[in-house]
Amino acid sequence: MLAQIMQLVVNFAPYVTLVALILALWTLKTARRQERVSRRQAADASEHTEELKKIRGSLSTKYIDKFPDFIPKITELIKRAESSIVIVASVPGYGIFSAPVVWEDYRAEIVKKKLSNVQVTLICTNRGKREEFREKRQFAQVKDTWDSWKQKHSELLEGFITHHVRDETVRMDNITFPIFLEELENAQRRVFEDVFTTVDGFQIPEHMDLYFWMRDRREAFFSIPVFTEGKEMEYGFITEDERLISALEGICEHYKRIGEPIGVGGL
Repeated sequence: MLAQIMQLVVNFAPYVTLVALILALWTLKTARRQERVSRRQAADASEHTEELKKIRGSLSTKYIDKFPDFIPKITELIKRAESSIVIVASVPGYGIFSAPVVWEDYRAEIVKKKLSNVQVTLICTNRGKREEFREKRQFAQVKDTWDSWKQKHSELLEGFITHHVRDETVRMDNITFPIFLEELENAQRRVFEDVFTTVDGFQIPEHMDLYFWMRDRREAFFSIPVFTEGKEMEYGFITEDERLISALEGICEHYKRIGEPIGVGGL
């Protein structure tokens, strides 16, 4: 899928800097597969940040920010929707742990649009891929450093336990890494039940190399996840470019073809 995205972006000749960005990110992924030294990875990450800054001046595609700081921009895009919203992301509850406050705004806006009869489509990965993503990518470095990670992220973790963990025996002092992963999945399933049960939903059996939110088939926010030094970073962009919108629609249709409709039983 990354190769398809690369080919689609290359077609946008006017946006040379955007092409340079994607190629740079691809170089980083290749470098990680070859297990380059961490010093080189840090240097690459710095280069990518500079590439991101270069595309700020493009006419219809602009770099916005990194995750989770760009989530309010997604919420604003959803707020502008008049007829349709398409959400393509690894999980239904995007940002529920990392950005709980802005997540609530994001969630509320989706619910408002549903009540206003705006058509909402959700495409996410299936349970197996979600669990694999958390354990082997998103939180890959946490397992062996759980105690120190838990202390460093205590505020987020305490908030997550308070608002999203229904098992009253789970507390900050006894939560383990496996229980944390299990409760993250439980929270995602409840998000689907609470927010997305009445929408067109699909779950796919593969990881995503691009997340995007599209409204009315004329404006989209997309995020490129990059893994460096054992952690994930996402870079967010907003676009009104017709060719890029068409490309995103093509990805969406591909996911629908390979995906499984999410039925009444949920995720």
